Amino acid sequence: MRLQKSGEAFISNAVIGEIFVLRACIVNFRTSLEDIEALPGIVIRLGREVDAAIRPVEQNDEEKNTR
Repeated sequence: MRLQKSGEAFISNAVIGEIFVLRACIVNFRTSLEDIEALPGIVIRLGREVDAAIRPVEQNDEEKNTR
């Protein structure tokens, strides 16, 4: 959902065998090779942002020792 809202790409999902995958459907005639090659980086960047937002912040060793 976040990827679609960003407007950078539109991806759906599929299940192949029992594996969940992201599926890009390229239908715009203006889509370039550079657009397609950028897709993994966009997915990784947004995935890391979501992960950082939902994962509890771990304390570093210095913070643990002061408590």
